[in-house]
Amino acid sequence: ESTRTRELFRVAGERLGGIVHEVIDPQYSSSIRKGETLEATVRTLALAGHDAFVIRYRGPKEKAAQDIADMCEDENIPASIICAGENNTRHPVQALCDLYTVFHFFRDRFLYGELSYVIIGDISNSRTIHDFLYGIALFGARHVVLVGKKQDNLPLWVEERLRASKIPFSKVPSTLHAAFMGDVFYFTRYQIEYRALLQRVLMRPFQKRQKMRYAEQFGASEDFRKALPGKPDEEDPR
Repeated sequence: ESTRTRELFRVAGERLGGIVHEVIDPQYSSSIRKGETLEATVRTLALAGHDAFVIRYRGPKEKAAQDIADMCEDENIPASIICAGENNTRHPVQALCDLYTVFHFFRDRFLYGELSYVIIGDISNSRTIHDFLYGIALFGARHVVLVGKKQDNLPLWVEERLRASKIPFSKVPSTLHAAFMGDVFYFTRYQIEYRALLQRVLMRPFQKRQKMRYAEQFGASEDFRKALPGKPDEEDPR
């Protein structure tokens, strides 16, 4: 589904001296088409000498990559499992990249949980938001502000993670309301691919208008930039 994710992992593997084999659309191009499970495919390829598997999954399972990792541990299969995105719930690799970006600009404040975060966009369906907040909970935060549509909310497991880490969180209706509330602003696009099929079909004629309206409410608009405290310049990490 993602050209960027696939190609970046391929390039990274080759630069590290590895040999990269790609199985694209396994439901059509592998033995999974004949009824073999994903676990059986990984087991066979691991025993054939593959050391690591990068898995990007969309399907009925909730934790496909974790299930495969558990299988490898239970069966002493010497293979590393990397989750490169699952449905609309998890994307730990993207979260690691985003967390490192925050660390790069705010090192000590990030490590000591002294930052406030504004999370903007499709908070129900953006898996990058979910795992980013899961990672933030490991370090702490002063406050998390959510900006999204009224009907969109974080999954329960993310909310529970924030509460367990004693990180307060609240929700406001637009970016302008949150311009004074954060050190880090995390923007995401509208995740149309994870909406119900009927909703996607009904929205198709209005997609352009929908995107423009979404950008006005939840984008880094000129009005939002003007509302930021101070005068952002090249040294401002925001």
